[in-house]
Amino acid sequence: MKTNIYAWIPPLLWAAAVFALSSLPGSSLPDLGFTMQDKFAHSLVFATLAALVLRALGGTRFQSKPLVAMGIAVAIATAYGVSDEFHQSFVPRRSPDVLDVVADSFGALMGVVAFAAWSGRRVHSNKNLEIAEKDPEIVE
Repeated sequence: MKTNIYAWIPPLLWAAAVFALSSLPGSSLPDLGFTMQDKFAHSLVFATLAALVLRALGGTRFQSKPLVAMGIAVAIATAYGVSDEFHQSFVPRRSPDVLDVVADSFGALMGVVAFAAWSGRRVHSNKNLEIAEKDPEIVE
């Protein structure tokens, strides 16, 4: 099975966007108006990253091992979260926070679970469509 290198463009672009946002000084970040907004933002950003990584892994040898692929996607997103916190230690008015890494990991886990559920439903739906096209009485 040949890896589709183009599948890695979205997660790499997303990671670049995360790096760019992490480079902004702390005072220039928007206030979303609720408590724990930074943890929510971290979770959402890293859920997206992990889902994109899982999608990219779909064309690799891990395609037949979904739990392994999910674990790899969470590990990659979490490792990037750790490196993001290290990077923030060099940005004015930003500092590393272990709880941000926890939020990153939680978001990554939720992202792969949501993506796997969504893509699993799509696969199941497509299989039903194929069956219905062959024999409509089976699906009813």
